[in-house]
Amino acid sequence: MNRITIKRGLGRLWALVSSERCRRVSLIYHSVGGQSPFAVTESAFREQMDWLAEQGRCLTVDSLLEGDREDEGTNVCLTFDDGYASVHDCALPILNSRGLAATVYINTGRMGEAKRLPSNPKQGHYPNENFMTWDDIVVLSNANWTIGSHGVEHLDLCALQSEEVCDQLEQSKLMIEDRLCKSCDHFAYTWGRFNSGVRQAVEDAGYASAAAGYHGRVTLQSDRFAFPRIDVRADYSLSDFISVVTGAWDYLGLKHRLQMLKA
Repeated sequence: MNRITIKRGLGRLWALVSSERCRRVSLIYHSVGGQSPFAVTESAFREQMDWLAEQGRCLTVDSLLEGDREDEGTNVCLTFDDGYASVHDCALPILNSRGLAATVYINTGRMGEAKRLPSNPKQGHYPNENFMTWDDIVVLSNANWTIGSHGVEHLDLCALQSEEVCDQLEQSKLMIEDRLCKSCDHFAYTWGRFNSGVRQAVEDAGYASAAAGYHGRVTLQSDRFAFPRIDVRADYSLSDFISVVTGAWDYLGLKHRLQMLKA
């Protein structure tokens, strides 16, 4: 029995005891329609966004964290990490056609000028991908996407000295603000990893929020500098996606929280 089959079975059991009228979640994507084996296919993403446009509501990061928590139904914040070119080339037109927008957290050191830079799996990137250029980022910003920071490079902030952490946080923020002439208020931890020192450094750097990587819904009790996000993987069917968004797979959060306590 493979891992996805086990997830589906546990999800069916969890759904029997889990029910919510109002649900807010943030979803993590990286590449859509890209060359990486980890990229969500274009057809799967279209199906997912069709369902979301019909059955849910798309939120910005700000409205996810600060909006009216009494709204019923499924409320989803779409986010993309790293800044791969497929976000501009594939995800953007699909979302535009449905009147949806998203957030992209970029590694500013990988955004090219005239040329798209290749990914490097040794640095934790998806293989066989290219990154966006700054012109691509401007296009996303003009389409009402939120542009957040993922650091200058794809580094584990928990493994760096405090001065290096501050450099990653501050330089990436300033670069985005200089390029877009607007405030960069949101950050996403690389690999979702953080500790108390890194969390405080993000707050001290002037960000308004930071996205983590553990499975769960966003609630009034969620830490805005470590709020949960749910990973959408390439092997998920549409039924799996719906289960993830509506809460049937929230049991995964128990495992993630245990791992965080041990870290």
